[in-house]
Amino acid sequence: MSETKPSPISRFLAFTIGAFWYLIVLGIILTVSFWLALMMGWNPTQGKIIIFLPIKVEYKESACTAPSPAEEKLSPVKIIGHTDVEITDTFNKGKASFLALLVVLPFLFIALLIVRQLRLFLRSVKEGRPFERENPKRIRLIGYLVIVFGIIDSIWGLVMSFKYIHKISLQGTSLSVNLDFNLGYILLGLLILLIAQIFDASVKMQEEHDLTI
Repeated sequence: MSETKPSPISRFLAFTIGAFWYLIVLGIILTVSFWLALMMGWNPTQGKIIIFLPIKVEYKESACTAPSPAEEKLSPVKIIGHTDVEITDTFNKGKASFLALLVVLPFLFIALLIVRQLRLFLRSVKEGRPFERENPKRIRLIGYLVIVFGIIDSIWGLVMSFKYIHKISLQGTSLSVNLDFNLGYILLGLLILLIAQIFDASVKMQEEHDLTI
């Protein structure tokens, strides 16, 4: 019996996930190298860093109009809708080290773990073993990692918002931190956990079917 060849879709998915794997590994190497260079005394050139923060903007009744585009351009703060703001801050060695070690690196490691589980799952499917016992565990782990990703992203946004909100001044407005968590990632993670539960039941049914043959 000849071996079944992978479909074009499975080959495309394998290539895409593999590409993401190497890009994330490269990102981790560059981030660690960047942080080590900072620790060894390298001082990056002064520049600007853009940060998006979950800060609500409400216009006071006494204010006739919202800030004009010209005023926003002159200010380091840009209003995005009514639930987020974009601020421009100076980029220095301390902030660069903080972002590299406590923000970028954890997100990259979580993304690496997710892509690894996807690669293992896709490999088992290509080898004709989609209902092996490890696959529900892999899907479940992906769900947990996505939820953790959303929680960390939400906490980071809240911490930075409380740090910067007292430094932001927009005439005729009232600012407050948006306490809503990043529900998109959390709901996606819960959906993946549900899929893992369904897949686990399918695996058990497949095992019972194999025992009856």
